[in-house]
This record gives sequence, structure tokens and C-alpha cells, in this order.
Amino acid sequence: MQIRLSFLLALVSSAACVFAQQPPKGVTEPHLGAGLRNPDGSARPVPPPHKTTKRILDVTRFGADPIDSAHDDRLSIEAALNEAKAGDEVYFPNGVYNLNSNSTKNPGANILLKSGVNLRGESEAGVKLISNYDGGPGKFNFAILRGVDANDITVSRMTLTSTWNRKFSTNPREMNPDRGGPLYGIAIDGNAGKNERLTFEHLTVERFARMGIRLGKGTFDSVIRYCTALNATDIAGGGSGYGFVIQGQTHQDNDVNPFLGTNNDTAYNVIEHSKAIGPYMRHGALIQFWAHNNAIRHNVFSRIVYDAIDLHGEDEYLNEIHDNVVTEVTQGAGIGIGNSGAGHDKSGPWNWIHHNTVTNAKVGLTAEYGTVANVIEDNVFQKSENYDEAYGMNLGSIKNFIIRRNSIINNSSKGFIGIRLVRNRAEGSEPSGVVSNTRFENNIITGNKGAGARAVVIVEQGNGNVWTGNIIKDNADNTAP
Repeated sequence: MQIRLSFLLALVSSAACVFAQQPPKGVTEPHLGAGLRNPDGSARPVPPPHKTTKRILDVTRFGADPIDSAHDDRLSIEAALNEAKAGDEVYFPNGVYNLNSNSTKNPGANILLKSGVNLRGESEAGVKLISNYDGGPGKFNFAILRGVDANDITVSRMTLTSTWNRKFSTNPREMNPDRGGPLYGIAIDGNAGKNERLTFEHLTVERFARMGIRLGKGTFDSVIRYCTALNATDIAGGGSGYGFVIQGQTHQDNDVNPFLGTNNDTAYNVIEHSKAIGPYMRHGALIQFWAHNNAIRHNVFSRIVYDAIDLHGEDEYLNEIHDNVVTEVTQGAGIGIGNSGAGHDKSGPWNWIHHNTVTNAKVGLTAEYGTVANVIEDNVFQKSENYDEAYGMNLGSIKNFIIRRNSIINNSSKGFIGIRLVRNRAEGSEPSGVVSNTRFENNIITGNKGAGARAVVIVEQGNGNVWTGNIIKDNADNTAP
């Protein structure tokens, strides 16, 4: 599959489209339409959390026992939800709530969220919902909390975990034989309608196999805020060990977004002020499957195994990634654009990646596999210390990028390369390719003095690349275009 840029540019001019105020031409300023923007280019406000306006229903009054025991508290929680009306809140005093059965309304979850009804714990650390989902024979272990066509809900101040208690794995290449727990801590998906105005804040999610919090197809104007994901039970390929995810309908092979203007679109969502903490995490935050005009901002990701922030090579476009702090990525990149394997290849165009700081990563940023027309600017990639053959930026098959005002500084890893241009192999539907028609402007590469360190290495490149105004000095080798 090859995104035909002409098709996308034509789509930009339609009134239903969510691109910039003016259709981008070549590599002009596509970032003006990225992130939280309406179809006309105006800023789209983040909805406030849904607030309780009526009753507060304490789950202990419905029979929940806040003591860790064999008692199935799920029944009492569901009773409170059944009683609740829009504007009510289901409240959890500090304690442990054991979830030992499936929702009667949705067998794929312990608890099915109810539109208009909030869930609030007394405190994030003091309230624990412990699912007995553990992937054993006959157990359908999908999610602790699930929302389907849900709207106007705030879930806050609690820890979602499971009874899984076997060995964690730090090997991303092989499935953990001890994996278990629910597949998802929280899973949101559309069926016939949309999910809108959902807020998840001050939550800790752990001991899940696939994703901590997933905002799936049909999710709009929803927020993950002040949340923590850690301790995934598997980090192998196939979707394991992801912290926070925004995604649309999966694996659609098209030239343009087939869901634009439908309930299956996914847009205007935010992941902010949250943390994903390794070493038992494959990715921290991820966007995929035609999701667009979302934002990942002001988060902290630490000790992640592969790309901490990942545009996952499934046509995600016009997303804004900014002001995040990433430290100690052990085998991947601080920020990844495009991906390999499992039907992945390119990311979509016009994503805007700016003002992020990546410290001590194997790779600061990768961009690969046929991705076009992204803007990467004002980021810092610094202090890579522990890795052989580390890179500030590793760039493969991309074109029409703007890469400017980035700082690649003070990296001491052996053999470090500030910017590396290589040929990608063919991946998914994308042919083999190299960097072309990309502008490198006013970047700073300095202080990289590890043994064998080099400022710029061009293994192979295409035509039309422009290098201008870059400051390259005080490296072990200052060779540059």
C-alpha cells in the first residue's frame, strides 16, 4: 500500500476534512492543522470531566466488602450501577474490591461502564479493584472496565489490577510463558454509536497483558490524564505491554481515511500528564489505525523497552506529540514514526512532533517505512550513555519531512551517530526506500564524544534533501553534508 499524497491533498479541501485551514502544499506548514483542531482549523477545546450533579452511591451500601477476601464485590458494584441514573456517581471508599465474575451486561468485562454515571474512588492508592481474570481455561479475560457506545463518564482515583502473580518478562521477542491477567485494564470501543467525553484520571493500571487503557474505534473528545501504567504481564509482539493507546478500526488498507465522518472514526483524544514505567512495558503511549487529530503531551515515560511514544505504522495522521519527557529506552526509540511487522508500515502524514526531551535512549527518534510529510522540530535527544551504536535520529524510507531546530547533544555512547540515513527494507505494502526531499534545518549536533561517535552518517539517501543552517561541532567526528 502506498499513500498517494495527491489523494490526501484532494481530501484536505473537502469541508468534512480535519486538516489545516489551507491545504498543505509540499512541505509547507502542515502542522498548523495537527493536534486538537476542528475541520475548519480552529482549536478544539478539551471537554471538562463529567461531574456528578445528583446522587453519590456508595458501593458498600450495596453489599461490597472493602476487605481482600473471596467475596465477589462485582455483584454489589453492578447493583449500584443498575440503580444509578445519569448524573449520579458510584463511590468506592478506600479498600480492596474483588472482581470474581463477568458483568451480566457484557461477558467481556468485570464491569460495564454506564453513560452519564461516574466511578470515583476515595484515593488512587487506597482503592484497589482486583480482577480474577488470568487467562486460564474457559475464562474470557478481556477487560476490567469496558465501555461500549459510552458517553459522559469520569472514572477516577483507583488502582486497577489483577490476581496474576507469576513471573514478569523483559524479553520483547518471545511471549512470556507466564503471561496472564486481563487483556486490558480499561477498553473503550464503539459498536453502533460513538464513545464521547470520557475522562480517566488519577488511575493506576497494572498486571494486564495487552493495554492499560485503550481508547478504541469510535472514541472522540476523551482524555487520559494523571494516570500510571506499569507491570504488564507480557511485552512480546502482537500487541502486548502497551500503556495508553488511541486507535481506530484495525488494519484497513486504503489511500485515505475510510472512516472520516462516521461513528468508526477516532479523533480529538488526549493523553496528558500521565506516566508509563518499565521495565515491564513495551510501549508507553501509542496511536494507530487512522486515528487523527489526537494529542500526546506532558507525559513521562521511563525504562520502556521499545518505542516509548509510538506512531504505530497504521496510517495515523495529523496527531501532535509534544512536551513529553522520555528516559532510558533500552532497545527502541524515544519516539517512533512508522513500524515494522504485523501488517505495519508507514505512519500517515502531517504529524507534528515537537518540544520533547529524550534522555539516555538507544535511539532518540526513528522515522521509517514510507512515511511522508511529518514535522519534527525543537526536540532534544541527549545523554545516551549505555548503548553501543546508538543514534539521535535513525531515518529510513521517508520523504517531504521538515526536521529543524532539534538538539542532539552530549551523547557518550560508543559509536553514537547524531543523524543516520539508511535504506529501509520493504515492509508491509511499502517498498524498500531511502530519505528524500527532506529539509534538515538549524539542527544542533554537539558534544557527542563517545568512542567512534560521528555527527552524521549517510549510508544511502535519495534526491532532494537539503541541509542548511545546522550547527555541527565538538563531536568526536564532525563530518556532515
